[in-house]
Amino acid sequence: MSHAQPSSPLRSRTRRLAICLASGAVLQHLVACGFSLQTSQDPTTDAWVLKLREPVRHSRVLVIRGRSTGRDSLLADFWRSRSDPADSVDDSRPDWSSAEWRSDEDLVSTRSMPPAWSRFTHISTDPNFDYYPNASSWGWCVEVASGWPMRSASYFAGESLGGGPLQVRDGIVVPHAGNGNRISRALPLAIYWPGAIVNTLIYAAVLLALATLVRLSRQRLRVRRGHCPACNYDLRATTTGVCPECGAVIYSLSSVA
Repeated sequence: MSHAQPSSPLRSRTRRLAICLASGAVLQHLVACGFSLQTSQDPTTDAWVLKLREPVRHSRVLVIRGRSTGRDSLLADFWRSRSDPADSVDDSRPDWSSAEWRSDEDLVSTRSMPPAWSRFTHISTDPNFDYYPNASSWGWCVEVASGWPMRSASYFAGESLGGGPLQVRDGIVVPHAGNGNRISRALPLAIYWPGAIVNTLIYAAVLLALATLVRLSRQRLRVRRGHCPACNYDLRATTTGVCPECGAVIYSLSSVA
């Protein structure tokens, strides 16, 4: 009878590690999607003002941050001109290269600019920022990031001046009834890699520890029953110290006798 050759310990450990890493990556994104779908209001914690030095007008945008467990949201109010009434909108194309972040005087921020996962952080250096959405036509926009313990995925949504349909970028809108907020729920598709990598490693470590605990418990139970810990073959009639089924070396025959 031909016996199956046991896989090397290194190969088995590598395979388990790869499975745990892949499972951790999927699980952390599912967790991020779950936190993204929550409908509770995020309490306000920080606020910033983005100032633009333009030839005629001095425009600004107010970004307010809300935070809750597993979720952050950045709500940006529309562009205004200091020379116009407070409710007027400066719909001219802003000069992004002149953008400068300042903490809002009314809502004191503990940071000098929005968090690293936000597209707003790169507003003065990203030539494609108008895509989220066109800065000359949006009235308000929101960026939502989710994930635990770090934010790892996000989506961006905006509404054109004068109303109109909500434009969602890097996300899949999930319709639901009874939504009293103007911001629809969405599944995030944009990955914030530093947070995703950290979360994946944490989740993979937990999964690997659980898998190891289950494997050791199963092997212990097999040995107590007099079976091979590797393949569960009955070893009570074996005296060679080697499993005749899989070839695994049994370290203690007395434990299976």
